[in-house]
Amino acid sequence: NKSILFLDDNTARRFQEKILAYYTKNSFPNTDITWRSEEGQNPNETVLIYIIKEGKRLPVRKVAFEGNAVIPDKALRKQIETKESFWFIIKKHYDNSVVEEDLERIRGAYLNIGYLDAKATKTPVEELGNGLKVTFHIEEGEPYTTGSIQILGKIGRAHV
Repeated sequence: NKSILFLDDNTARRFQEKILAYYTKNSFPNTDITWRSEEGQNPNETVLIYIIKEGKRLPVRKVAFEGNAVIPDKALRKQIETKESFWFIIKKHYDNSVVEEDLERIRGAYLNIGYLDAKATKTPVEELGNGLKVTFHIEEGEPYTTGSIQILGKIGRAHV
């Protein structure tokens, strides 16, 4: 039993994204994938051909932050799991799923101090000679504060 899959651009792109996600997860963030289709051996068949240009598998050398004024870089580094490599001894490779989780961790750090509109995004990964640079861009927004709190009415004690 063969399953039938109809080809359209959306299907081809979905496969392209899955292949790219695999490469990115395995520390090849700058991989370029294109595709083309050719006629198959049978009249109603189409063959998809993906051309993959692998990016270099490089360790993370620099983690940078842009747009943060309220929380300093050092404090943000403690919040995230993406870490910089240390010489040739400790190599930390890029993992897109971890970076995506780091964006939520950064946002959480701002939520904890009242910046409810804070946003964190990442810029495309850059190659720095023998490593990668991961940059987190932050829009802090304005802090939310509470005014004075008053309790009106009497609070009594129960007598037994």
